[in-house]
Amino acid sequence: MTKRALCVGINRFTDRELPPLKGAVNDARTLSLMLMRDFGFDPRNVLVLADEQATRAALLSSIGALLEGSRPGDELVLFASTHGSHVPDQDGDDEDGYDEVLVAHDHDWERGVLSDDELARALAKVPQGVRLAAIWDTCHAGTMQDTASAAYRTRSAPRGLAEGVELLGPRYVPLPERYDVTRGTKAARKRPAKASTRKKKKPPAGAEHGAMGALLHDAFPAVSLGACSDDETSSDASFGGIYEGAFSHAMLDVLRRTKDDLTWEELHARTRALMARLGVKQTPQIHVPEGRSGATVFGGRARRAAATAQGATELASVEREITAHEQAGRWAEAVAACWRRAALVTSAAEKVRTIEHVVSIHRAVLRDEAAALRATEEVLRIDPGHAGALAYLRSSGSGYRGTS
Repeated sequence: MTKRALCVGINRFTDRELPPLKGAVNDARTLSLMLMRDFGFDPRNVLVLADEQATRAALLSSIGALLEGSRPGDELVLFASTHGSHVPDQDGDDEDGYDEVLVAHDHDWERGVLSDDELARALAKVPQGVRLAAIWDTCHAGTMQDTASAAYRTRSAPRGLAEGVELLGPRYVPLPERYDVTRGTKAARKRPAKASTRKKKKPPAGAEHGAMGALLHDAFPAVSLGACSDDETSSDASFGGIYEGAFSHAMLDVLRRTKDDLTWEELHARTRALMARLGVKQTPQIHVPEGRSGATVFGGRARRAAATAQGATELASVEREITAHEQAGRWAEAVAACWRRAALVTSAAEKVRTIEHVVSIHRAVLRDEAAALRATEEVLRIDPGHAGALAYLRSSGSGYRGTS
């Protein structure tokens, strides 16, 4: 079995009218490291597309590469954290009259958008017997429904947020009022005809809302997790000064704190419960197709060998890999290898030493303070009294208050 992943996070967009996000890139990078560190994904099989790397063409090409060559039993992950939007439906396959849009870095209303129809066509090429999980941290991710609904217009701002949680805004961009996508002109926007008056083909059961609907179709062999229901927005947020998507933060925190394997249903239930405790009014959605009920998240955690000759050989190989990456200036690969070393060593002191090195790379070389803070929290999960880690988190203003 091979495990492969595509993790997409987009904070910045070429269209300056699109509001930037703060947590989307962190979401993608954190998940990619967790897949390599905890779930046995080879770094060579994990691709992260961040900001300018995540163009419309690159996204479609990378999805194709993710699926290409996969064999029955392989475990694939597609994760996307960005803005969502919608345009008038062009082919009559959406009950609500809109095609949903995943907002790429080079999103351009005039030159073409990445619609749910294109995503569905790309993802439908998953080979038989390959296990795909698609995770979406965008607005209206449950079925990617349009935001013209009354539920969206009247939705109140969340209240009662947990201490240290700040919601920064929704991950949604509206269709420009003076742009007609159907004609590519800067005219008044053309609204879709009402369902009662327009002739349309009947979509397949479970596919009423475009690409996400296709993923929810029982015939499509994909587990699907969405950040919220179809009448909710997904929030960009700050957790103790670290920017993340509210849904991504909760999901990753559940996985981080749970050392045993979880099923997708368990992950969904725990993520949903944690978001409620945090005071975030989003309702994560799940679909598990027939035959996948009870399947373990990401194919199960990596099983680490005890201190055997084989384990020692693997550890030595990883240490050589770290050295080679650092000498070549491949710092992201060096970080991934360090996490693998931390998982291999059995001594708590060695784990801490290795993660301290990760912190130093993030701070001194990659200049990624958010990643350094997350790694420091990992140090404290192993050694809650680590003076240096505590001092760093407190001086950073992260609001860290322990691992309880």
